Amino acid sequence: MSNLISPPFHTQPHVSDDPWFKFLSMLLLGSLAAIFSITFLDYGYSWEEIWHNIWYGKAIVSFFGTFGEDNRAIRYLDLQFYGGLYDTIVELIAWLTSLDGFMVRRACNASLGLFSFIGVWKTGNLLAGSRGGFWSLLFLATMPAYYGHIFFNAKDIPVATGTIWSIYYLIRLSSTLPNPGTRDLIRLGLAMGLAMGVRIGGIILIAYAGLMLLLGMMMVCVNGSRFPVNLAKISWVRIVGIPLAIAFLLMIVFWPAVLHDPRVLIESFESARHHIWGKTVLLNGNYIKGEELPWGYLPTYFSITLPELFEIAFLLAIPWGLFNMIKGWMNGNRLLTQGLFLLFVSIFFTPIYAIVNHATLYDGTRHFLFIIPPMAVLCGVALTSFSHFLTRYPRIIRYSLAGMTIIYFSFHIYTMAQLHPYQYTYYNRFIGGLPGAANRFETEYWITSYREAADLMVAHAKKQAAREGVDFQKRHFTVGVAFVAINIQSIIPPNMTVLETSKIKDPDYIISTTRWNTDRQFDAMPTIARVERQGVVFSVVKAKNP
Repeated sequence: MSNLISPPFHTQPHVSDDPWFKFLSMLLLGSLAAIFSITFLDYGYSWEEIWHNIWYGKAIVSFFGTFGEDNRAIRYLDLQFYGGLYDTIVELIAWLTSLDGFMVRRACNASLGLFSFIGVWKTGNLLAGSRGGFWSLLFLATMPAYYGHIFFNAKDIPVATGTIWSIYYLIRLSSTLPNPGTRDLIRLGLAMGLAMGVRIGGIILIAYAGLMLLLGMMMVCVNGSRFPVNLAKISWVRIVGIPLAIAFLLMIVFWPAVLHDPRVLIESFESARHHIWGKTVLLNGNYIKGEELPWGYLPTYFSITLPELFEIAFLLAIPWGLFNMIKGWMNGNRLLTQGLFLLFVSIFFTPIYAIVNHATLYDGTRHFLFIIPPMAVLCGVALTSFSHFLTRYPRIIRYSLAGMTIIYFSFHIYTMAQLHPYQYTYYNRFIGGLPGAANRFETEYWITSYREAADLMVAHAKKQAAREGVDFQKRHFTVGVAFVAINIQSIIPPNMTVLETSKIKDPDYIISTTRWNTDRQFDAMPTIARVERQGVVFSVVKAKNP
């Protein structure tokens, strides 16, 4: 059994560096950066973007610009329950550069997503050398649910990025106790602040930090001969105070509602635990209120949205990780023990807490995207150990497994390309892929397909104007949109008036999502275009004059 602990596990993180895997990691990161720069504008507006990202960010900038006179950011809808760190920074960049706000938001989100990939790579590298870094990075890069959110999800992606970097610095710091470096303490505070400054739930990182500090000190005491002296010499103010001061500063300073009334923090906690959503969620063909979902909602969605190899690797990594964590404790391997412990806590604690407390859930697993990067690291580190174990076997076995792995990832990446730019709608083959999940589980719940639908509508309107023999720009069209009509106003010509379907009568066009079977409310009007992937329709365009 002791052979399960493979060579990369040493207290020194780079003992087993492999130049080949380091090159592959650099190649993969470079490829991701290139792909992001080419495709980041392909992703449409999400249904909440106008409020959470655009409106809230501008309101916070105005709040500070008017010295609090413009207090819209303090109480509007439920925005006061969210930190404004990321939204404010993005809107400031857009204002300072005078660039298009949509482009700036997409570029910032893509950059932050790439930064989370780097965090996963460095964490895997820290625990298992360059092989661990590469496999961790590859697992996350081919996670469609995470990849697809990178470009427009300005809440969950910043939280996920802050979380994985917090995990990285916590592992580094805990392995250097009782005298961690000041620079790493500052960086930990910045990483924690990124998560806490967006969602109040990011404050759980403080608990993670406390657990890691406690475990680290236990290992120092158990394996050290000067137990009382070590504790006496520790600068607790520096170790605890520096990261917490930075994290709380970043969280509060860009949160006008908290600056106005600190009690908002308590209200935010309660809102996060039992958010009043008021809509239904599609689970195995049944529409159920978000507040009444069964405990198996999260496990079910994770089981059908994780890629097959990722899911199998994760299930195998759990017993492997538990065994090696215990073995590392017995051997005094602080880096291994504390690293695996933190990965397990960050992966399992929050979902279990949400299930036990019957938290309001919806939109699949998107509120738990922050656990996917540590899952990727756990899988990458475990696979590294397995790859070292395979070196004992004949080349034919190793080459065959390598070939099958390449084939799998090639086909999987092709599937992600088919779904572009809706990679987050991916379902694995255990459920029959996206076609097998349609009408049973949520698909394009963000309604980002309205942008593509709007382009199809404009193309049809131009043809109709040509048939009528009039100039398109002088021909006025009315458009009814089911939900968030404001999201497409900026991407259609000014001669087209857009209103919610409930506020317009006899429109020339209707754009509707298929979520909640909304499109069926307009069956009397012919469908002239569909936005679909792999035969599954996300949204439709209907016209009075097809």
